[in-house]
Amino acid sequence: MEIRKIEILEADKNRKGDLFGRLMGDLFQSLGYTRPRLNIHKSGREIDIEAYHRTEKNLL
Repeated sequence: MEIRKIEILEADKNRKGDLFGRLMGDLFQSLGYTRPRLNIHKSGREIDIEAYHRTEKNLL
């Protein structure tokens, strides 16, 4: 079985990261998470994605 890689065809690194974050948001929604937030700025750091599970109320 061949493992296929995800390839994002974008030259700009910031846009590539944004596209990957949106892809991960869609993935987590399909796994039962809701309200994904991307690129959350906290003091001194940046969180790429945050989401809550629909039934278990777990924070990702």
